[in-house]
Amino acid sequence: MNTIRQLRDELAEAGVRPGGVLMVHSSLKRIGETEQGTEGVLAALREVLGPEGLLVFPAQTYTLAHIHDPGSDRCRRCGYPARFCLARGLPPEAPRCFHAASTPACVGT
Repeated sequence: MNTIRQLRDELAEAGVRPGGVLMVHSSLKRIGETEQGTEGVLAALREVLGPEGLLVFPAQTYTLAHIHDPGSDRCRRCGYPARFCLARGLPPEAPRCFHAASTPACVGT
């Protein structure tokens, strides 16, 4: 099991510094079992960056997707094969616009 201290030390060894900017694009499963779970991983990241650091996580929201309609101008302009269209199967209640403070991510922890 990873400890918060181990993760913090490994991050520092990898070059993460207090006051820095760190974008984390990882899988908690790949990090492995960690003391205090997700909160422990976040604690290690916060500790190594310190209060002046910036911690960034990419997140998919799918909120800018359109209604899948292969006959529409938007779908024709997109050019992606239908099997890759994010709008396919999008529930009607899904938001259609992005708001940084309130739009939830739809993937990951």
